[in-house]
Amino acid sequence: MNQPTPDTDLLSYLKQQIDSVVHQGDILIIVPPFYNIGFIALGPYLLQAIAKEHGYKVDVLHLDLLLANLIGIEDYIEIQESPSFWMLGERMFARSAYGLPALGEDSAQTNEHFHTISPTNKAQMYLNHGHAFDLEKYQKLEEQCYQFAQCAGAIIAGLDYTIAGVSLGFCNQINAAVAFINHIKHHAIKTTTIIGGSYCEGEKAEALFSLSDKIDYIFEGESELTFIEFIEHTLSKRPYPNRLIKPKKAVPLEKLPIANYQAYAHQVKTIMGEEYYEHKVKAVWYETNRGCWWAEKAKCTFCGITEIGFRQKSIAQIAQDLEKIKAQVPDKFLFFTDLIMSSGFPDKLLNYSADTDSYPVLGMQLKVGRTIEEVVKLHQINAKYILPGVEAFSTSLLKKMKKGTTGRQNIYFIRNAYCFGISTQYYLLWGFPGDTAKEYTSLLDMIPSLKHLQPPQLFDGAQISRDAPYFTNPEEYNIKALTYWKVYDMIFPKQANIQQLANYFVGDYESYSYENIHLMEAIQKEVADWKKNWATCKLNMMFFMGRYMIYDSRKVTKPEVVNHVVSEEEATKIMSYQRHQTGQSQVLDWALEHKLGLLMDGWYLPLVTATPELLLKLNEYSKVEEAVSVLK
Repeated sequence: MNQPTPDTDLLSYLKQQIDSVVHQGDILIIVPPFYNIGFIALGPYLLQAIAKEHGYKVDVLHLDLLLANLIGIEDYIEIQESPSFWMLGERMFARSAYGLPALGEDSAQTNEHFHTISPTNKAQMYLNHGHAFDLEKYQKLEEQCYQFAQCAGAIIAGLDYTIAGVSLGFCNQINAAVAFINHIKHHAIKTTTIIGGSYCEGEKAEALFSLSDKIDYIFEGESELTFIEFIEHTLSKRPYPNRLIKPKKAVPLEKLPIANYQAYAHQVKTIMGEEYYEHKVKAVWYETNRGCWWAEKAKCTFCGITEIGFRQKSIAQIAQDLEKIKAQVPDKFLFFTDLIMSSGFPDKLLNYSADTDSYPVLGMQLKVGRTIEEVVKLHQINAKYILPGVEAFSTSLLKKMKKGTTGRQNIYFIRNAYCFGISTQYYLLWGFPGDTAKEYTSLLDMIPSLKHLQPPQLFDGAQISRDAPYFTNPEEYNIKALTYWKVYDMIFPKQANIQQLANYFVGDYESYSYENIHLMEAIQKEVADWKKNWATCKLNMMFFMGRYMIYDSRKVTKPEVVNHVVSEEEATKIMSYQRHQTGQSQVLDWALEHKLGLLMDGWYLPLVTATPELLLKLNEYSKVEEAVSVLK
């Protein structure tokens, strides 16, 4: 990895690096800090591919990678992954963008919930987040960011691009985007500056103009079609009629080309080195659909996605694209950017082609499946990493969220995915309007029984995001005094239209969890222990010498490791998800006593894990022969 030496100043170092990855095309799209440097920024590369089809050359420049290389990967990731209420990425460029104090206003109080979010108890949504705010360290890093913005802006201006744009995907990138726009425009006043990206939705898009008069145009929402039209106007020196460029119609996904993943790989290798690309960039992004089909039925109450109508590419197109992407980057996983996979996606892909060897390893967000067969099909299409919409193990709490699933289904899915070697990344949330004691005490009671399964990524209070039903219809949920987080006043200039620009809000409402923070802290402690020890906890059934043995190292019923030996008939009952009432089955009552299963909503929920073959054999409610055959 190349870094500046005592013999080279920052300006010459950055010029050398930038010159090595961009080639003075018609348009430059910048990926600003603090994007996740482990992934491709798909939007810019998609626009690059579309522009190429129309005869225009778009260069993509990863200022996120250049900054990470400059300040150090660990420090970059620390900033990027810091708690939301710190707005640390925005603080790093507040001085560069607006001339605010270094790290913005009140930086010494960044770690105070009641100062940066709200003086009410609803500010306590983050418990034991484990991050220490090192003011002295962050002040030094901010100085590096300040110098970086000035130098990079001057260098880019000197490249003489007709159009210079910034891809704004997340709220931690706003001030960096504005800073680079300002510096480019300062040195090259004739350059047309634009901003687009997933953050530029609804009111937020137009509100970005209040941050700087150096922003010429902003693309709201989907911009693939308007981007080409805009290029045609600008390169022919015809001013585009509107500064806020709204989509004129839905983009036909079927006609979109795939990104040039090799161009992305080249830039990562050039800036960060071959070893970084090989070991740290584990996946690339790909898009099959837009919108959320579940939101069209019942939008989750805390979900802030913008309504754009669900639509998807054909399965044939997806299959062809998967093959092309694997050919470009054969050693990388592929994550779908989709908010939610289309209903029955694995079935559709398998029906198109049962031979999935030509597809990469897949990751995706999806709705929790209800059967083992659904997990079998995920296994068949090579899905190894999934983000299921779990959020809770309480059915009543899930109903309040309008999730369309139950607590028992969520746990059953996590257990089945574990058996098939599929990693589940999910979250457990609290702090909902109208929540009750039982919804959390039941979680605290059941966690010790679940410590052999993959734990949640976090247990935090639910956020109120712009465009979520909690935000758009607060009266329906008895939410009052809705206001944006106070930290926005500390990171944006006085003229900013924060009411429309902000993404996070806080309100006043009745909530058992907020009135009993000690219980949330107790659950958080259990979750932390779960995350620490789950890899060594086992609750596993195996077939050995004609008998079925259950190995239990959770120490939930006894302080030592326990082994149970059961018959095939007993094993089948213990492993089967079924309706049950106490006293109905001695075997299931015994299993519940030993925490081998849970009784939830009138159902016996098996917790014991097994190999896929054994799991399917013993699950009497599965299509056993058909499911087992696909594993061979």
